Amino acid sequence: MHGFEQLYQIDWRIFITGAQAWLRGQNPYGALPPEFGAGAFAYPPTALTWLALFVPLGALSYYVWTALQMLLWWLLIRKGYKSQLVLLCWSPLVLHLVEGQSTLPVILVLWAASRADRRGWLWGLAIA
Repeated sequence: MHGFEQLYQIDWRIFITGAQAWLRGQNPYGALPPEFGAGAFAYPPTALTWLALFVPLGALSYYVWTALQMLLWWLLIRKGYKSQLVLLCWSPLVLHLVEGQSTLPVILVLWAASRADRRGWLWGLAIA
């Protein structure tokens, strides 16, 4: 890969590579394959168990991941927060989607929990 393609979804590819190693019984925090180049380092998030659910989807996993994030975001903004659609032009969000980071879902879960009418143990589990 060259240029932009080398950076596209880099975080997501690192996460999935770590999850694949973990599912094979290897160290997910070990050295990455040479395809990632110098400077890349393995840092699968602590949510490795649920990221492992995406491994069977292969290259499609990134698009499923992005669609799930956008769906949760839409569910949160559809009533009274539609002005937030302007964030689709906001460079940090665009970079997040391009690199395949895992921070947006964390923020969305925290936001959903703060807006919930009732906060039972399931919200605690979601936040954890």
